[in-house]
Amino acid sequence: MPQHRSLLESLRSDPALAVRLLANVAVLSRGEGKGAEEAAWNAAIRADLEADVPGAGRGRTGGERWALALTRLDREEDCYAWVHRLTDPAESPRVQVRLEGVRMAVEAMRTWRAAPGRLTPVLTGLREEGAALRAVAASLTASRLAVEALAERLDDPELGPVAATALGCVGDHRAFPYLVRSMLVRDEPRLGEAFRALARAGADPRAPVAAARELLAARPDSPPGLAMRVLAAFGPAAAPAVPELIATVRAAGNDTPASTFRILGRIGPAAADAVPLLRQHPSPHAVLALLRITSDRTVADRYLAGRPEDRRRDRLAPALLTWISENGGLTVRQHRQLRNLFRTPGFGQVDTAGALWRHEGPAAAAEVVEALSEYLFDDLLGPRALRVLGAMGVHARPVLDRLDGFIGRRRRGGFHIGDYDAEMRADEMMLAATIAARNQIAGPGEQSPPPTALNQG
Repeated sequence: MPQHRSLLESLRSDPALAVRLLANVAVLSRGEGKGAEEAAWNAAIRADLEADVPGAGRGRTGGERWALALTRLDREEDCYAWVHRLTDPAESPRVQVRLEGVRMAVEAMRTWRAAPGRLTPVLTGLREEGAALRAVAASLTASRLAVEALAERLDDPELGPVAATALGCVGDHRAFPYLVRSMLVRDEPRLGEAFRALARAGADPRAPVAAARELLAARPDSPPGLAMRVLAAFGPAAAPAVPELIATVRAAGNDTPASTFRILGRIGPAAADAVPLLRQHPSPHAVLALLRITSDRTVADRYLAGRPEDRRRDRLAPALLTWISENGGLTVRQHRQLRNLFRTPGFGQVDTAGALWRHEGPAAAAEVVEALSEYLFDDLLGPRALRVLGAMGVHARPVLDRLDGFIGRRRRGGFHIGDYDAEMRADEMMLAATIAARNQIAGPGEQSPPPTALNQG
């Protein structure tokens, strides 16, 4: 509206710096400027930042608001250029101005996939800026590019825990002793993520399992979540913790969380001492743990025989049917149960797709691909769907165009988790999973992902 534009123009010369800054950002955000005009708006914002760097109201600073304007307009190169200029000590001697450049970099990395590769060298060059290291640590791609800079901060009293978590999340073993010590004094979601990555990277499980046992022994009636996540990460190697897990089940009784049974099941045969207790426990999750510990399919057969064939929802049956399909095969009745569960959208459909493919083979390929295509880029179900599609190999080729479309995106996938950094990491993990599935599906002759994916770190 012309009157709106006129008001903004008048506010651009307001005597209050914060008002001028907000007005200039608002004018830029409209996307109506061209060439010199837009350059003038950017220059005015920069001048206001240089004069003073207030939080421009409602929790966002001037740099953050400027970055949001550029991201909405998809001005990727402009945003990178301003990050470089604001963080350059020669051009921006004030620490506070450089901090605004770091904040712009954070918004850029949350928006564009190429940003970590473009901006990590800038951020690691600001060694005195704790905010810069935290920005790097928030991104898996940036953390991989900055492992040496992060490792140098491991002994820093303030930044050491941030650096250790970031290194652990990309599987760098140098973080391991620091994370084990952290287990006993703090709990946060990313610590579990770090131990999962380190377990996949072959880290020695003895120290974290011992720390988890210490935590469980201290509170068997209410086991700490981090201890359980660590044991789940190491699977069979968590066997020394079986006595503490048994004590946890006894203390919690009928209120034992499903995660405890899942860990015992992941430990497998080495958790045999828990079998008598599991056989008496009323939780259906104890059935799956028994199956994985004993490999006695009659445990699953009895459970499934007591469930109707036409049942559409069952939190346990998909895992039981999957195990049976991998270990001897389904009966006719179990196949019908599987088919009914597969017809229900959501977790049940995704979690039965692999068993259906394994049982029916290529005859079910089109149906499985069509169903799983609905979940490809869901942050919860997407990785599971991609694993099944990857296992199908060339039979899942109809989905390649959609995978390539996701891989080729410049902007993040747009997950809605409620935490901007977690959404960025979800996109990074989904991109890696999509590339891996694509390579399995395409076959040996087409292993390289599209060129845009090669620039993501």
